[in-house]
Amino acid sequence: MRMALPPNTVSVLMFVIGALSGCGGSAFPDCAASTVECSDSKCHDLRNDPSNCGACGKTCAAGEVCGSGVCAARCTGGTSACNGSCVDIATDVNNCGACGNVCSNANGVCVGGSCAVAPCAAGSFLNGNSCQACSSACGAGQFQTAGCSAAADRTCESCTAIPNCTAQTCTTSSNQICTACSAGFYLSGDHCVACATSACPSGQYETAACSATADRTCGSCTAIPNCAAETCTTSADQVCSACGSGSYLSGNACVACSTSACPSGQYETVACSAIADRVCGACTAITNCTAETCTTSSDQVCSACSSGSYLSGNACVACSTTACPSGQYQTAACSAVADRVCGACTAITNCTAETCTTSSDQVCSACSSGKYPSGNSCLACSGACPSGEVQTTACSSTADRTCGPATDCYALHVASPLLTDGSYTLDPDGSGGADPFQAYCDMTTNGGGWTLLMKVDGKQTTFTYSSAYWTNNISYQPTQYAYDTVNETKLSGFNNMPLNAMRVGMYDPTDGNTRWLEVPRVNSSLGELFTSGYQATSFGRLAWEGLMSSPSLQPNCNQEGFNTTSNDVHVRIGILSNQENDCNTPDSRIGIGTNGSNCGQNNNTSSGNEAYCGGDHGDRSKPAFGYVMVRDCPGGVCDCGGLTSCNAVCVDIQSNVKSCGSCTNSCGSQNAAGTCTNGTCTEVCDTGFGNCDNNPSTGCETNLNNDVANCGACGAACGEHQTCDWGVCADIQPLTIINPNGRTVEYLPRNIGNWSDTPEGTCTTDCVVYPKVGNMGNHIRLRAPNGFASGCGQINSMGQCYVSTPATIVVN
Repeated sequence: MRMALPPNTVSVLMFVIGALSGCGGSAFPDCAASTVECSDSKCHDLRNDPSNCGACGKTCAAGEVCGSGVCAARCTGGTSACNGSCVDIATDVNNCGACGNVCSNANGVCVGGSCAVAPCAAGSFLNGNSCQACSSACGAGQFQTAGCSAAADRTCESCTAIPNCTAQTCTTSSNQICTACSAGFYLSGDHCVACATSACPSGQYETAACSATADRTCGSCTAIPNCAAETCTTSADQVCSACGSGSYLSGNACVACSTSACPSGQYETVACSAIADRVCGACTAITNCTAETCTTSSDQVCSACSSGSYLSGNACVACSTTACPSGQYQTAACSAVADRVCGACTAITNCTAETCTTSSDQVCSACSSGKYPSGNSCLACSGACPSGEVQTTACSSTADRTCGPATDCYALHVASPLLTDGSYTLDPDGSGGADPFQAYCDMTTNGGGWTLLMKVDGKQTTFTYSSAYWTNNISYQPTQYAYDTVNETKLSGFNNMPLNAMRVGMYDPTDGNTRWLEVPRVNSSLGELFTSGYQATSFGRLAWEGLMSSPSLQPNCNQEGFNTTSNDVHVRIGILSNQENDCNTPDSRIGIGTNGSNCGQNNNTSSGNEAYCGGDHGDRSKPAFGYVMVRDCPGGVCDCGGLTSCNAVCVDIQSNVKSCGSCTNSCGSQNAAGTCTNGTCTEVCDTGFGNCDNNPSTGCETNLNNDVANCGACGAACGEHQTCDWGVCADIQPLTIINPNGRTVEYLPRNIGNWSDTPEGTCTTDCVVYPKVGNMGNHIRLRAPNGFASGCGQINSMGQCYVSTPATIVVN
């Protein structure tokens, strides 16, 4: 039957729908269908809410009521005013029959102004004044006796129980069915049967465990031959715990007992059993026996001995030593039953190691002291080696001495101290690949044993610094080895003769004397020394000047040693000097293997003294004949007679300034010549130098020749526009520079010739300058971007102007 709506219900619903769609209200899911959520987050019935009448926030005026979403002075359409709202008290559950009468039943409705209970929907039943959902299906082991209705829930009863069943169903009390049994049982028909309890028999294993539907099943293990007790958990992991008769358990297999007897040297201690093979024990060993038997550990019997022994009673006795002793021979070999037998050789006089195979075929391999074997006799050792040779191997019990060339002159000198100076054959590498050669030996000077390896004629260019002979392994005139002042030479020992001292000599034709300087120097050869770059020494300028009769060097730089080189001036053995306080442009040198052309030096002088532009004794160009000798004393200690060996150099420590009183005590300091008297040092400043700072540790640090504050003596200062010229204050002559174009003009010392030199000063306008050019006197060099037009004494290839003051130049 269709229920009739109250007269104004349709209009109210239409109004609400219109309000929701036309007035901006929103129906939210948590508000009842007839309400709307407003800005206060509450649900309101816009049909009769005087504070939200027809739209959220629209409030009716005082004395007005809200009906059908419209504020009015009174209710219409059969509605009544309740708390400012127009409601139908015939259907409103909150004002049922009268304002404020609320139908409180959970499922209540207002019908004709009276509260009533509405019928429950399908799937629920009335319980008191509320509808409840019907129960779910009956539980396991139950069946339904009555279905759920509007008035009551369904009812269930239990099935008749099946013992040990865990999943049972039925539709009546007697048609039950079991689908699962409890642990330890399996389903058979409609019954739960207990699983078998005993394990699978020996030799079998469980292939399937008891389950809900079947009992366990067993399968056979893979058989182990001769096994009497076998178990397994699969067909392939069988384990044997006992074997049958005639076999024993070994690992997981039954192995047949051994049938052969225990081996030689053993006996049976335990018979074969079910769990182990027979056990054999060792007889007590008979040393060197190879065939031994016993029935216990101590009743052993030997029937054969090993090689090198023989049977004596029940023991194996070692044969005598492998060979008959020296001087005897074997007459019968050792056998299984007897030792070897030896007989005596016929004796050889003085022989200490004689062998023979019969009594008469004797051979001697070693003789007594002073003898050596030769053929079948012992002969007396040879006498001393010939003069000029040394013993290369000593006479021994097996061979006579051998003689040959010495490795160097010192080895020959030690072997034959009475040998005089002269030429001898030498072989530095002994039995090596290099041939022996002739060389001159100085056997008398400072301990003797000096080998002359090089001679350099300073007037020739054979051995200038750049010559390849200093760095290659090629000899030069090896037959000109004599000690003379005529022929140059370079011997093959240059490349393979070790040295720990060098003797450098220069023959000065001015006075016909040769002067020497001994230099400690450890090298594998001269070739190795001259290919090893710069090697410094510290003898001082006076020592190198001592090689010449009247030497001259500039005062500064003094770079000395081996392979010395600076700005195209070079010395293989010697010293370079400069007038400026640096080594950039040296103009003087003393040494062997030299060249250089700075400030007028002779580039072709290969040995001697070249000095220009301020040498301490003026200009020099003096070639000299140079000598290079070497010596190699074992351990650096030479036999020096009455002198002392200091780093392979023989010195008189009572007078030597480099080893005064001891090898390590050196006299002298910077620019100070030391003297040694009775092993005690005294020091005096070199000429032209002074200790102006009164500090002993700095030596004579001041050059009195060119220091304007200490000119000629400490504290003697020169005046303005003066220079110190060789210790004398002299007026500096002015140089006038006319510079109309304002060029930058630099002035420098005259002798230097490249653009990188640091200028002493500059002039960018017309000016008068007083250049302080040290020992250059009034000689000045100028440079400007484009050279000079007039007033120059000379313009070099770099556009630099040479001028002597006083003068005037005009710059273009």
